[in-house]
Amino acid sequence: MAELKLEPTAALVMRWALPLYIHEQEPIRQFVKQLDLSSGQELQNKCESICHWYGQVILNRKYFIKHAIEKLAASMKDCQLVILAAGKSPLALELLVKRPEIQRIFEVDISGMDEKMRLYRELIPDQLERISCLTLDITSCSIIDEFEKNGYQRDVPTILLLEGISYYLSKDALRKTLYHFRSEGKNAVVLEYLVPPQEVELSRRHIPQRLFDLIRDESLVEEIRCYTEKELRTLFTELGGGLENCHSMKDMELLRCKINKYFQSHKEGWIECVVASI
Repeated sequence: MAELKLEPTAALVMRWALPLYIHEQEPIRQFVKQLDLSSGQELQNKCESICHWYGQVILNRKYFIKHAIEKLAASMKDCQLVILAAGKSPLALELLVKRPEIQRIFEVDISGMDEKMRLYRELIPDQLERISCLTLDITSCSIIDEFEKNGYQRDVPTILLLEGISYYLSKDALRKTLYHFRSEGKNAVVLEYLVPPQEVELSRRHIPQRLFDLIRDESLVEEIRCYTEKELRTLFTELGGGLENCHSMKDMELLRCKINKYFQSHKEGWIECVVASI
């Protein structure tokens, strides 16, 4: 079974997330073992020179997002899950194994999806009818048409996840992407994003500024995009849905750790996650 190579930024995130999978069941652990994370070592060293506990941020974020999706899936009973810019994350596999109410999972990215599907064929041959890995630009105007060719059903409630991707999307591209999944409020969105520097307490502001400068340079993008809760609330309302909950890093840490060690207030954090209808 050939290892899957990850780009440095993706490998960095997975290196920090590894403690979440130590005690997981097979085939999840076997999937994680097949990820080559070596390209993220140097970037991890640089990031941890800025904030040595940054791994806790990623652990809390991933724990929260999985929790949010599971909660939504339980409330919907039967649903579909769409993971945009899915990369080599094991999240789809985790949910496939544990949440039978998720009828189908669609993972989308601009590359690497064929490799991921080959690994699924080896690890979960009995579950292949429930998962699709699509190579697409998530901003494509034909994204829903391509989904439908692979079994997506517009009338089935859908959970849409955008994790680790809003940083790289222009605000117009984000709007257009969400627009395709409008359903008069029946579909749900879990969206993780970076807040503007001025929204972060001054004593903490240097952490995201310096760290995301590194990420920007590594990713060769011109700008890292930020959002506010108010902007997103307006956006979801304009798209016919509504923003239901906004969760700070304080909330995410409390959910996973049951105490707040690093985030005593909402302003101390720089990442937020909203759950919305669309």
